[in-house]
Amino acid sequence: MQREQIRVWWDGEGDFLYVAFADEDGHMVPTQDRKAMVKIDADGNVIGFQLTGVSKRGKDASPLSVKLTPAGETSPPL
Repeated sequence: MQREQIRVWWDGEGDFLYVAFADEDGHMVPTQDRKAMVKIDADGNVIGFQLTGVSKRGKDASPLSVKLTPAGETSPPL
């Protein structure tokens, strides 16, 4: 699955950022971090993610680091 373009949406009212790697059907699942969810396709590939509470982090916050692995699963070895 080659990804040539990403799409980004910001919802200021809901305070979430959504990033899509592919324009495919899928469903959102939680991650180990309650601030992030991933969108996976039928084969289990991550095709997007959503971060909540982004504006509350503030301009001096440290970078947000989240593994895009559905909760209960482990990351594949690098």
